[in-house]
Amino acid sequence: MKNGKSGLVLLLLILCAIIIGGFLGEFFKGSSLLGFLSWGFPIGTTDQAGHLNPLVLNLKMLELSFGFLVNINLVSIIAIILGIWVYRKL
Repeated sequence: MKNGKSGLVLLLLILCAIIIGGFLGEFFKGSSLLGFLSWGFPIGTTDQAGHLNPLVLNLKMLELSFGFLVNINLVSIIAIILGIWVYRKL
């Protein structure tokens, strides 16, 4: 690691960027001027309709479900780019 940077800091910056971008995307959803910023798509274990479709492991006495869903929007992508830029400036 050069200059004391760690991958954990980058991961936390990207995670915060996704969360903040998601909130801002939902906030701008009803806006006529900035409504395009809420455009996005789901990434994860989804079906064709975009609904969560987890992987289910049924062991008869225990049933485990594994799934994740991240709704990425335009504001999230911009926030991720800004987060990486901030990381590089550290």
